[in-house]
Amino acid sequence: MTLPCFEDLCRKIETNVGKLELSKFHNGKFMVYVHWMYTGGMLSGETKVAFVLRMLAGGSYLDLSYLFGFAISYSHIIFEQVLTEWFLDDRLLRINGIDYCKDEEQTNAVAQDFMSSSNGVIVKIIKPRLCDVVLNSASFYSWKGYHGINVQAIVDRNKLVLSRDIACRGAEHDSTAFKNSTLYSWLMQNWLLMNNRGLYFIGDSAHALKSFLITPFDNAVHGTPNDNYNFFHSSAWIVECTFGEIDLRRGILWKPLMFKLKMCVKIIDACTRLHNFIVLFRMAENADEELVIFDEQCC
Repeated sequence: MTLPCFEDLCRKIETNVGKLELSKFHNGKFMVYVHWMYTGGMLSGETKVAFVLRMLAGGSYLDLSYLFGFAISYSHIIFEQVLTEWFLDDRLLRINGIDYCKDEEQTNAVAQDFMSSSNGVIVKIIKPRLCDVVLNSASFYSWKGYHGINVQAIVDRNKLVLSRDIACRGAEHDSTAFKNSTLYSWLMQNWLLMNNRGLYFIGDSAHALKSFLITPFDNAVHGTPNDNYNFFHSSAWIVECTFGEIDLRRGILWKPLMFKLKMCVKIIDACTRLHNFIVLFRMAENADEELVIFDEQCC
């Protein structure tokens, strides 16, 4: 995240929560007094945001608490406060696939030369514990050989996450996870709305062909029309690139998340929202530049 992007993030958080809220602690005057005794001043909101961003980037709370000048025991409090109350505030950035599908102006703008693509990724977590109230922890053990959460997402050509669903276990198939999402239920009832606009989502072979979801041909022979279709279908595939960018920027996802299950969901959600914030900031800076996916030589 660049400095101008960070400043814009802090400015929007301050607009949402207020300047006073941005600079105070949430667990009493004693904590403020202790921090003032040790550092000589209050812990600013910008410092707390920077600390959480460094944590999401893969930093250790032991090192970062010393670097930013506050007690180690308060690092988890600050992390949860900023993540839950600031980053996951819908006033900062909201991701809702149903609202996206209902917004004709937004869907038409996205679909001018690219259809939104859908796929899933498994985020590593530790084995769910008793405090997570999970009856069968084996249901989180994915085919990749580790426990995880199946995250279903739909993205556009700018790698902007238009919809995400973080409610499925790692052992669930991508098609099952997508069918369990609220967006799928809405699309099954309102597929004609998308069809009348000529809009479709792109899915891989793990998904079933639907009136709103187009998938590649199986066992296509080289040089045939089916193979040509698969080529352009895969060329428009941007989901893995989006997940790769999120994973590259958020080092906390490189190893299993060692938090409670509910907190893991919040961390994943915060990562997608921050990714969208950066993408939107990047798009605003490069508004005059045209993104070309298919040039004349592709035809």
